Amino acid sequence: HAYEEIPRRDGLYPHFPQSWAAGAFDPRDQRLELSVYDQGLGIPHTIKSKTRFAPLLATLGDTGTDAERIALALEYGRSSANEQGRGNGLWRMAKLVDSCPGSTVQILSGNGRVTYAGAGDCKKDILQSRFCGTLVHWDLAMPTPSQS
Repeated sequence: HAYEEIPRRDGLYPHFPQSWAAGAFDPRDQRLELSVYDQGLGIPHTIKSKTRFAPLLATLGDTGTDAERIALALEYGRSSANEQGRGNGLWRMAKLVDSCPGSTVQILSGNGRVTYAGAGDCKKDILQSRFCGTLVHWDLAMPTPSQS
């Protein structure tokens, strides 16, 4: 769903319709880090093209930044997919962080970066250079066996 049949105009790299993922677990401090990179159009682009987001985007006005669009999509909890059982990945990302105190999820897309630290703590930054696609990075504080 992230790879609409339109030509890339950014000229920054060839477009490959795939995703990449990498992760690591450190048992000493019980931390799991996971990164997923999707080379699609990006959240700020896809959210603007979906009519169901129009009322939400209207709250940002014409001056809304990519970071604000990402945060709005994260808060709303839906992506661009409009199929049953799809499009709730952003909501699940936030819920995972909420359920693991001391964790964060960072989302980079377009000229925006959003870091969510749980309980509504959402930091928005504007990137100086455009980030192509979407990169999601989790830093999760895993419960120790005695905590679960």
